[in-house]
Amino acid sequence: MSGKALLVGGTAATGPYIVDELVAQGFDVTVYHRGTHEVPMQHDVRHLHGDPHFAESIERDLAGQTWDLAVVTYGRTRILEEQLRDRTDRLITVGGTPVLKGWHHLRNEHFAQAGGPVGVLATETYPYEQNGVDRLVDKMIETEQQLIDAHDKGYYSLTHLRYPVVYGKYNVLGFEPAVLARIRDARPVFVTIDGGQQLATRIAAPNAAHAIGLAARQPEAASGQIYNVGDDEQFTLRQWVELVASHAGHDFRFVDVPSDLVVTGALPAMDGARGAGRFHRLTSTAKIKTQLGYEDVVSPSEWVAESLAWGFEQLPPESPVDEYRLEDELIATWSLILQEQGPALSSAARFRHPYDHPASPSEGQTL
Repeated sequence: MSGKALLVGGTAATGPYIVDELVAQGFDVTVYHRGTHEVPMQHDVRHLHGDPHFAESIERDLAGQTWDLAVVTYGRTRILEEQLRDRTDRLITVGGTPVLKGWHHLRNEHFAQAGGPVGVLATETYPYEQNGVDRLVDKMIETEQQLIDAHDKGYYSLTHLRYPVVYGKYNVLGFEPAVLARIRDARPVFVTIDGGQQLATRIAAPNAAHAIGLAARQPEAASGQIYNVGDDEQFTLRQWVELVASHAGHDFRFVDVPSDLVVTGALPAMDGARGAGRFHRLTSTAKIKTQLGYEDVVSPSEWVAESLAWGFEQLPPESPVDEYRLEDELIATWSLILQEQGPALSSAARFRHPYDHPASPSEGQTL
């Protein structure tokens, strides 16, 4: 496959790897972004600096240009798609899982703790969030529906991907700052709620880019489709923290507390940097595996190891001492509760197998 491709965004976590995917397919790539920061790229591609947020700036920036493919990962997609209708026949866009009912309330300061419970292994047909619950989520849903409508009207052939949490280097939010700060500061304990058993879909940046590459490579199969994306292997919050810590050579002692003991969102580390909060938030990726043949190009363990040094470099120099103080107070409170109530709450339950296990033939019944 060859031709010209426009990548809107391209200078954050997934951008360099999307460029790799498109160049490998023979595209002449233009990266359209604001130019406020750059990231290392393997290929020397054209950069078009402008503002992909407003109709007037987009129209000015893209004037007189057309592409065989446009990939929109940044900016205001609902405005960009209108400006791209006469400039491309093929459009791949990126949205997110917050459009799903109960998933995330993005205007809530502690969004990972808001909402829920939600369907586990939510498919692409899982219901949208109720209108009016969250203004930003409303806009995301409107954008997704606008894209589908434009595809149905024949303006372009659309593929839309719903990103979960994208992790790794070059992420604008850093790489697991709450976990890495505690490792840097040699904190011996890590507090989790409800055993840290919450599951939330994550995807390594190169894997997210590979999903886009598959959609670009298979335009007929991907036309008109919405896909959830995520790594092949997923982790509970505690498993994820253990994975990050193991690559950093750190061994946490975990203290598990019930969620009802903690004010919602009071301790950011409990979310595992945008983790699941109280509820699972796990999507099904069966559709993109079946239709496009998706498989990870990098394992979570490999990408965590690759991202650690960059993540430590992004940490603010100040330690989150207020969070540590709150954690220590919580640990002391929970320890006192266990000391006072422990014996009454920890009596062992007796288990009896539901089937009989006769010791000799005579113990069995005869018909």
